[in-house]
Amino acid sequence: MKNRREEIKELLGILRQGRDAPGFREAYEQLYRSNYRHFVRALQYGKSYGGRFTVRIASQETAEDLVADFFYEFLQREKYLQLREDSVDAAAWFYRVFLNFVLDQLRHQKTDATFHSVADPDMEWLGTEEDLAEQTACRLALVKAYDRLDAEQKRLFQERLVEGRSFRQIQERMAKGGTRLEETSIRAQSLRMRRKLQEYLVRYGYGT
Repeated sequence: MKNRREEIKELLGILRQGRDAPGFREAYEQLYRSNYRHFVRALQYGKSYGGRFTVRIASQETAEDLVADFFYEFLQREKYLQLREDSVDAAAWFYRVFLNFVLDQLRHQKTDATFHSVADPDMEWLGTEEDLAEQTACRLALVKAYDRLDAEQKRLFQERLVEGRSFRQIQERMAKGGTRLEETSIRAQSLRMRRKLQEYLVRYGYGT
């Protein structure tokens, strides 16, 4: 019997072959059925994967709408189906695509979404018990470290480490808001943020 990681990789492998591939529709429907409820709960409980922050959505209805929208867009956008054939961890890739989609949607909505660190037993589906213990330790230390950052450092944390924006993209977004900085200055600020974050992580028992 396949575990969830193996199933996700197999289903994405079928989807990667294109809409005309045998079993494409069945694979998509199975991917939806197997992960819809998990993704809704991920938003409600603030699931973190591999020490990566996500968001917590207070409203179950909003969470369900976001997940439904994601699966619709996932089927519509060809780039979402272009998983590299040599990708080792398809489940992690799939979750990152989902998280990035949600973050993009939240930027255009007024939604009660916050960082959160609650662990939910029903969310233990992307790794072993050892993985979960490591993720939990990292998550708790990271939440504490994040809280110690100043407002500017938190903004850089959000844009660089959560949303994965390039320094050029951050520079352009800041310019639109009326703040003009050289890309080198943003890089320097990001480096200071990372060093400060690492300092706090060590202080809270995670990292070296």
